Amino acid sequence: MSVTCSYCYERGHNRLGCPKRKKHCEENPDSYEAHAMKGEKEGRMRAVAKRSCTYCETQGHNRRSCQTLKDDKALVLKKNKEYRNHFIEKLSANGLGPGALVTYGAHEVHSSRRNDESIWDKNVTMVLASICWTELDFLQAPVIQPNGEMMQNSYRFIGRRLVQGRVLKTMGWNHESEESTPYWGRYRLEPAQNSLQTLTAYDVSCIMPDELPVSFERNGGQGDMKILAPSFRKWTLPEKYENKLTSNLISVFNFEPKANATSYEKVQLAPAGTGAWLYPDRDRCVKAWEEWQKKRREA
Repeated sequence: MSVTCSYCYERGHNRLGCPKRKKHCEENPDSYEAHAMKGEKEGRMRAVAKRSCTYCETQGHNRRSCQTLKDDKALVLKKNKEYRNHFIEKLSANGLGPGALVTYGAHEVHSSRRNDESIWDKNVTMVLASICWTELDFLQAPVIQPNGEMMQNSYRFIGRRLVQGRVLKTMGWNHESEESTPYWGRYRLEPAQNSLQTLTAYDVSCIMPDELPVSFERNGGQGDMKILAPSFRKWTLPEKYENKLTSNLISVFNFEPKANATSYEKVQLAPAGTGAWLYPDRDRCVKAWEEWQKKRREA
């Protein structure tokens, strides 16, 4: 249902945007209506001047018109495109292109049983079919902190879904023992034939440790993966993901806070004290870190 103007009584606009009223005021600048419109304009200007942006925390505009937010979004999108293209090239170069035949260990071994059991006691063979485009972003990339140390993102991002494959074969599942074990004592269930199974960044890091470094040593009880038949074909990014940020990026950079979000969840992510900005804008992070170090020395 469209709005009705209270001045000309036509539909499709209100009194503030009425073209007939505006024309009347221009032709009759000393009229009551002209003075009323001038007062409305001044009132809106005062309201805008007092308005404070929840993202950059400056006055004179709101979040919707914030240029800083628009610039940050554009930068993060650009850098994520660069990282995504780099990463899928590395996948193919390492033999993890479409159609690659891989196997991964699926038996979860408790630390008390590592001498008697192996993660490969249960394993799944599958052919790679797709990439989890909604999860792939530069937050999982290895970055160097301003102090020169490698920043490990593994604990936060290494468990993310990365690649999906069609199951061809499973080995090691004993259905009788699985059925007799209480549900709270079971681990990975046997995947169905031809079902889509997900490999996490931690699984893929077995093949690409330089691209997905982990901050802890594998101890025989954690995920492992092998390539049985490599594929060096290239992955093709679906058009619908070309200019789309992942939900992880949107959340980490506070681009689209929820209605009940706190002020901390709305404000621009500070470059100091977080590694999120290191990949898209390293200079910003280094500058903020140097200023922070300077304040510490002066304190």
